Amino acid sequence: MQHQQNRVIDGTEFICTQFGGTDGVVFLAKMGRLCGPALKELIEAVGTGDKGGSKGLGDADIGKVGAALALLFEKLDESEIYAIRDKLLRNAQVIRKDDRGDKTIVPLLPIIDEELRGRTMTFIKLLGFALEVNYGNFTGALQSAASAVGLKVSPSK
Repeated sequence: MQHQQNRVIDGTEFICTQFGGTDGVVFLAKMGRLCGPALKELIEAVGTGDKGGSKGLGDADIGKVGAALALLFEKLDESEIYAIRDKLLRNAQVIRKDDRGDKTIVPLLPIIDEELRGRTMTFIKLLGFALEVNYGNFTGALQSAASAVGLKVSPSK
């Protein structure tokens, strides 16, 4: 059974489901090949917590995240960005509330552009959450992907 996690990101509740075992390895290797240098910068931006644990993307130095994203966007074309989004969020859901407060769970991908219109940083945080669900923690996932392509990184503390 695949594991699911819920998280409220910028006021919206999302549910992400883990990849199957093979899908997780295949995706990690693809990300390492496509995004090696950007991953190194992103690891340094996210850093680690005071006790050696990972911080989340929401705790990252936004200036450093911006530099990492610029490197990432140099490497990725539009079709690769869509492929990454579709893979990470394939089973993601959003919990919508109506005017009475009743909740409905809706598959996210068919409505992602409507749901996240004007919320680019929320979208990026959601991708980070999907990585955390699949790889245990955001920094650990990035370090694993960077290691897969031979990059040595030292996350900041």
